[in-house]
Amino acid sequence: MEINQGKIDTPFFIILYGAAGVGKSTLASFAPNPIFLDVENGTKKLNVNRISGIKDFDEFLDCFKLNEIKQYDTIVIDSIDFLEQMIFEHVCNQHGKKTITDFDYGKGFEQAQKKWVTLLKSFKSLLENHNKNIIFIAHEQIKRFDNPLAESFDRYSLRLNQKSCSYIVAQVDAVLFVSKSFTFKELEDKRKIPREEMGRKIYTQETASILAKSRYSLNTVITIGNSKDDYLKFYSLLK
Repeated sequence: MEINQGKIDTPFFIILYGAAGVGKSTLASFAPNPIFLDVENGTKKLNVNRISGIKDFDEFLDCFKLNEIKQYDTIVIDSIDFLEQMIFEHVCNQHGKKTITDFDYGKGFEQAQKKWVTLLKSFKSLLENHNKNIIFIAHEQIKRFDNPLAESFDRYSLRLNQKSCSYIVAQVDAVLFVSKSFTFKELEDKRKIPREEMGRKIYTQETASILAKSRYSLNTVITIGNSKDDYLKFYSLLK
């Protein structure tokens, strides 16, 4: 135990989430020396180092026993919502259930959350003891947010079970919502339609419509282009 002051330089632990095809994996591919744990087999068109053919949760855990993984600086899980389905199957097999909803009183989701707790401790160890950056990639969903202080509303969130989602969001340094950035053309009837893709917008702070957070000193919205330099500049901000 010690008292210290000022910022401490540590590896980053972030979530990149958004719609399919928005460029989450592409952005992750420009992280420092990454290895992809390609749970959903979605990186075939990217020139990246990967572990593919992961069939279940046990095989996912086996990835961390490989000596080769030690040579990489960033571990990318693509994606955690596909990984959650593996966790559900694992829990069901352990307890002789067909689906996660076959458990009484939500006990299946509680068992799955325990797997996440153990898994997050392992990732924290990689970060703190082995100096590894961690990126979780996730898809989005539009989910109802029940606001106890005002009217409820819909917003973008991670495509995860709510209990697991809340726990994971609390553990990471940033939850970043990625969307495409367009220029718009105004029609004669004053409607505006997207005309040209200009890059990506990354939302770093929570709003009524977007789940996000950041422990870094980032602008509320970061706009990046499509070049390698743009991607590399983004990672230079995670200090």
